Amino acid sequence: MWGLGCYTYHSQKHLTCSIIHDLYQNRKASKWIIFRDFNLILNSYEKLGGNGLDYHLIDMFNNTLKDCDLTDLGYNGNQFTWANNQIDNDHIKERLDRFCANTNWINCFPRYCNTHPLKYSSDHNPILLEFHTSNKNSKTYGYKKIQRFEQLWAQDQESIQIVENAWKFTNGDSTRKLHHTLDHLTNWGKSTFGDIPKKVRDLQSSLEVLKNDIPSQANMTKVKEIEESLDNLLKQEELWWS
Repeated sequence: MWGLGCYTYHSQKHLTCSIIHDLYQNRKASKWIIFRDFNLILNSYEKLGGNGLDYHLIDMFNNTLKDCDLTDLGYNGNQFTWANNQIDNDHIKERLDRFCANTNWINCFPRYCNTHPLKYSSDHNPILLEFHTSNKNSKTYGYKKIQRFEQLWAQDQESIQIVENAWKFTNGDSTRKLHHTLDHLTNWGKSTFGDIPKKVRDLQSSLEVLKNDIPSQANMTKVKEIEESLDNLLKQEELWWS
């Protein structure tokens, strides 16, 4: 597996293809995959906005992959992996990031899936290559969720009052008081913080819808608001998972 550097200047983009050819000469008989921000596209559908297309570079990139027995591994999600974050007519999107693999690699790992997760606080989308098993006999066993004190609760001062009241007004020994207090905290935590992973997913979905459009000034303002809310939720989620 190879991750390559990126040539950003137009006059240097041919060097990317030269590196791929060099790698092919050394790896042609093996299983190999390369990935990067290639800063090159394969067709006109992989660019939206900006200057006209350089078909010489497009043909060169396509021919390089063909000559080196490399196949673009496709994608799930938003087509474009890069945007310049400008608005209206100045907005440009391109699919610059990808995985490419040779025939030997694909035959060895046929159950792959390349996903473009949400672009967040960056001008590039991450690219995620996942591998799936063909085992259909695996079983999922039910389990009872164990109650635990969540560190996230301590961020809210109201949790102190919940503990004091639950402890004070519960009869019995310390063990009974502890269980009763944890029950109260758990119920309070669910109503106060809700399902954090679901809130994160909902905000990410809203953000993805906005980022799929060509942004206006109002659109970009809304994006920033959602990203700030998402930042706070992700911090809470990090505590929740820990």
